[in-house]
Amino acid sequence: MRKMLGAVLILLASVYGAYLLLLRQRERRKDILALQSSLLILKRELKERLTPLKECFELLQQREKRENVKAFYQQLVAGMTSLGVKRFSALWHQTVTDTLTFLGSQQTERVCSLGTVLEGADAEPLCEALESVALDLGACARTIEEKQRDNTRLAFGISFSLGALFIIMLI
Repeated sequence: MRKMLGAVLILLASVYGAYLLLLRQRERRKDILALQSSLLILKRELKERLTPLKECFELLQQREKRENVKAFYQQLVAGMTSLGVKRFSALWHQTVTDTLTFLGSQQTERVCSLGTVLEGADAEPLCEALESVALDLGACARTIEEKQRDNTRLAFGISFSLGALFIIMLI
């Protein structure tokens, strides 16, 4: 009886591990899409309404529902007070690396590059850069979604097989 209970627990733990992996990928995709959406809103606010950066960040901080992206804008708003001592691009880079941990290295580099562009005063290159990074983030989210569809069966199949192997070894 104990062996059977142990076998069932091992099998459930392996399937649960696969589920957590897939859940983490889904949450990462949602965070990337939230960041993409907020960058497009930032572009629109800067281009059409000529809203100052600090007000844009405050607006995005209040509007954002995803905790990781909200923390990004909160840290930016808090850091805006140190702009006389610190350059905006340095603040942006630090905030991206501290809060947007769900991004891959390539996406982190692309978002970090926005700091230099946002520091400039010309609106047209700024809007183009925001649009470009938002498109890259969208492509990244689509790639994650495609991989997730492909990996779902594989993750549960492997975890189930490993659990079954452990059960055989136990019995």
